[in-house]
Amino acid sequence: MRRWSRTPKETGLRAIGQAREHLLKEDGETIAHVAPLSGGRYWYWYGLGQNTCKTPAQSLIEAKAQVMAYLKEQAK
Repeated sequence: MRRWSRTPKETGLRAIGQAREHLLKEDGETIAHVAPLSGGRYWYWYGLGQNTCKTPAQSLIEAKAQVMAYLKEQAK
């Protein structure tokens, strides 16, 4: 089963400006990461042999949708 989660929140001063990634896990193993780029304005994903840093998505939802579309395409 696939499920999205977030990296744990830091505490204290380390929490200031922390960029928290969204992780796609399958059977407890992380298979893809969605991370903010440019202070959270753009999002990119990496994992599964891909890295979209040079073509970031406009939103978190769009980046997650790209990951799911890529997985669906690979399942064919």
